[in-house]
Formats: sequence, C-alpha cells, structure tokens
Amino acid sequence: DRTNGGSVELESARFSAQTWRLFAQYKADNHKEQDATGAMNAEFKDALVSYAAEDNIQISPKLLLSLGAGQHQLRPISVFSVGNSYSLPSVKTANNVQAGFYYDWTESARLYATVADKTRLPTLKDRYSQRLGSYVENPALGAERSLNLEFGYQGQPMKSLAIEAAVFHSRVDDKIQSTFIAGGSSCSAATPCQMRNVGETRVSGLELGLRSQLETWLELGGNLTVMDQKNVSDPSIRAIGVPDRKLFLHALLRP
Repeated sequence: DRTNGGSVELESARFSAQTWRLFAQYKADNHKEQDATGAMNAEFKDALVSYAAEDNIQISPKLLLSLGAGQHQLRPISVFSVGNSYSLPSVKTANNVQAGFYYDWTESARLYATVADKTRLPTLKDRYSQRLGSYVENPALGAERSLNLEFGYQGQPMKSLAIEAAVFHSRVDDKIQSTFIAGGSSCSAATPCQMRNVGETRVSGLELGLRSQLETWLELGGNLTVMDQKNVSDPSIRAIGVPDRKLFLHALLRP
C-alpha cells in the first residue's frame, strides 16, 4: 500500500477584518498484491482531489464568523483483480459546507457553535478489501453524508487549568459500516461480512476535556466522550465502529 500526494494553501489578510484561505490537495492511494513469483494478482488505485475556501470575518472584537466550502472528487484510476471482472467506477463528487460562530466571552473563555455538512467517500479498503477472506467486496458502496451540529466552551478559569466542553448531534445518511451478510457472531470465511450503507443514524454526545499544569515540570489531563448512537431506519442493525464511551488520560513530564 502506498499513498502519495501534496497540498498547497494560500492565506490573505488583504481585506479589513477578514482572513481568506484557499486550499488544494491531491492524494493518490495505490494497493498492489503480488504472488511469490512476482506476478500481479491485484491492483487498485484512487486519486482524491480537493479544493476548498474559507473566510474568517471578525464581526466585532469579540465575535468571529467562519465560513467554509469545499469540493472533493474521488477518481478511480485502476481496478484489477485476478478472477474478478471489475469495471472502472465513475467519479464520485462531494460538496461540503460549514459555518461557525466564535464568541470571546472573556479574555480566557470562548463559546462557539458550528454546523457542517460533511461527506465520507468510501476508500479502497471499504470497497475492495476481502480481509483475508472474511469479507465480501462491495465496489458499488456509496458515500456517507452527515449534518453535524456542535456547541462548545473553551476556557481557562484558572492560570493552571484549561477546560473544554462540547455537546454535538449528527444526522448521518447512508452510514458506512461492517455488516453480517448471513448472520454470525464474527467475520470469517464461513460467516463473511461486507461494508455497506446501512441507512440513517443519529449520533448525540458530550465531550469534556481538562488540562492542568500542576508544576512547571508536570501536566495532567484527560478527555471523556459519551455518545448515543441509533440506526433510525433499521433498528435491527446496530451502529458500530465507534465506542459509546471513551476515556483518555495523560501525564506529561518535562524533566
């Protein structure tokens, strides 16, 4: 597996109280399989081309409005596998937009609200990987779209304590996830799985983060995420792949 690419970003503060950014990226993913003699058994290659623009507008000394838009194109270049008659898929295009309000309540506290329309384009692994015979490929796998809302707080109530808190809600259409084809309790050659678009899901959650500088040489911190995930179009298919509870703790020493 090999990934090559590059990106370029242009930033301008030419206009009063505004910061413009333009962004372009190219990324090529290449997967090859060879047997012991060096003969090519499979080769899959995609190119992802992205263009985006962002405008940060300082409405007032305390209020910032951020607007962004982007287009992504997934361009299949090669789909070859011995024993399979794959046809080259068409180009998949995704248009995304997002907006955010950021309010500096005090010098050490910020409130924000964001809304974003996002797309997850299926990767080569999502579409073609058989996971050593435990999965069935799905070349026709579609894109996943989500509408995401988030409200949050970022602050430093004390010199040695930083706090982040956020509540979020996502409406996901055509969610991509692993699914059993004919029952079973694990993905295997006898009971294979497949990556599919499983329908419409809802994800709501809360995230908390703390970071404390106890001494000049010691920092402690942690992050907690709690989520509720529901498949509203087909409750018999559970939303999987992301844990409902996640706790991360860290200690940083600077001897």
